Amino acid sequence: MRLEAGLVMRQQMRMRLAPQIIQSIEILQLPLIDLKQRIDDELLENALLEQADAPQQTEAESAESAGSTETGSQAAQEAPQAEAAAEERVQEVTVDAANEAERYQRLEDLTRYYDDFSLGGSRSRRRSSSEEDPKREALENSPAPDIALPEHLNGQLIYLDVDPLIRLVCENIIANLDGRGWLPGQLEEIVASMDSEVSPEQAEEALWVVQSLEPTGVAARTLEECLVLQLDPREGGYEFLRSLIEDHFDDILRNKYPQVARELDCTLDELKEAVEKVGRLDPSPGSL
Repeated sequence: MRLEAGLVMRQQMRMRLAPQIIQSIEILQLPLIDLKQRIDDELLENALLEQADAPQQTEAESAESAGSTETGSQAAQEAPQAEAAAEERVQEVTVDAANEAERYQRLEDLTRYYDDFSLGGSRSRRRSSSEEDPKREALENSPAPDIALPEHLNGQLIYLDVDPLIRLVCENIIANLDGRGWLPGQLEEIVASMDSEVSPEQAEEALWVVQSLEPTGVAARTLEECLVLQLDPREGGYEFLRSLIEDHFDDILRNKYPQVARELDCTLDELKEAVEKVGRLDPSPGSL
């Protein structure tokens, strides 16, 4: 088997907050004292900014306010209520902005998780813009931890609807796999070491369930079985390749091509093409 590196183009959609929105959220969360200090600092740093003067009362407004004592007292009583309502609205806007920022963060984390999963467990190494957090950039560029074969198989097993006893046998089979992904021990010995009583039919069913997991070819007991498990029954020539592996594998290793071609009733070119397909199969699927 040959491993190759290549470039893959992929389109994806992501939600991102503009820097102006992030800045607005930060400003909305500031207390009044810090907000005033922020405004003063901006005025000192930027000479083009000017602070607008408070609107002055006209003479008619001054006379009206001076001549209406009852209205003034009522306004004075309503002022704290209006201030409290305005402060409550500011708090609601701040909470909404914080919730939106938290929702955006969760969505981005979920998107990054599925991106990592679609790339086979490796994080995409990309250069983030200067507006992103350096800590987040370091986390994104760090390699994902390796996943052991038993953990990978058990992660698939939990989503299968199987009998609890069959699931227990599957877990014991997975625990006995070697580094190649093969099952070196006898299935009867694994079942005999369990506390529960398991019939041979149930043991074979559990073995079939494990062999149906990814990567294909795991839980094989022989090299021939490992290669046959990787064949796709839906593809053409499945029976031919299966017979080649199960009945003529040793003859192929001894280069007895003419004899195998006669027994399979095929030409040498067809036989060589079939042998090439078998050669692309992985004899150690668990090592990946």
